[in-house]
Amino acid sequence: LSPLIKRPPMKDKFLTRPPAKFILDVILSVIKATGFLDGLYTPEELDPQEYKQQDKKLRNRMIAMFIKKTIKFTSLAIGSALP
Repeated sequence: LSPLIKRPPMKDKFLTRPPAKFILDVILSVIKATGFLDGLYTPEELDPQEYKQQDKKLRNRMIAMFIKKTIKFTSLAIGSALP
């Protein structure tokens, strides 16, 4: 993905257990570079401030929902289930 995504840098420390901001930045880069996933997310889902909840359970649930939505749509787009 490195040729496609200029920011954030694709470093092992972020790829092992990526923080929410990193995931969001990668998705935004993909949308900007390709148009793929454009229109899938609400403005709130693309706002980094939304993922800075004080409640850790709520924050984790929001991040999980964002990732599941991305995986589901990508699976539909390629016609194959992703793990």
